[in-house]
Amino acid sequence: MAYDFLADERKAHDRTRERLKQAQLGLDKATSSGTAARTKADKCEAEAKSLRGEVSRLKSEGDILKDQAREGFRAKDEVLREVDRLKEDVERYKREAQDARDALARAPPPAAPGSDKKDFVVQRLSKQVVELTKQLRAKNDENRASPLKLVLELATRGG
Repeated sequence: MAYDFLADERKAHDRTRERLKQAQLGLDKATSSGTAARTKADKCEAEAKSLRGEVSRLKSEGDILKDQAREGFRAKDEVLREVDRLKEDVERYKREAQDARDALARAPPPAAPGSDKKDFVVQRLSKQVVELTKQLRAKNDENRASPLKLVLELATRGG
């Protein structure tokens, strides 16, 4: 009977030892899982910090590009105003040249040496009209190329 009692105690002790081993394995597994979870959380936190930095950098670049675009639009508006002013100047010089031609046609035939001066004025005005027409064409060509040029310039600055 004492033998049975000792055998039962030994079995109970073995079961307790086995439960203790299982509990220790469970604890080790939980500790390992907790460590892995902390490591993963740390990695995620580091990645989030990196992404926040990237977002901040991209916002800064976006602000720079917006400023460059605004600057480009202001320059475009300025060029358009200049083109309009040149067109007005061309029209005014054309009218002045036509008025000078009309006045010359209405004037009596020149007999005095002063007629050379009128021819000179008409020639000068005609040259001014031609020169302003050239400037206007150059500005128009520049304006046609300007949007593409602005896009290319913004792309090269941003890239």
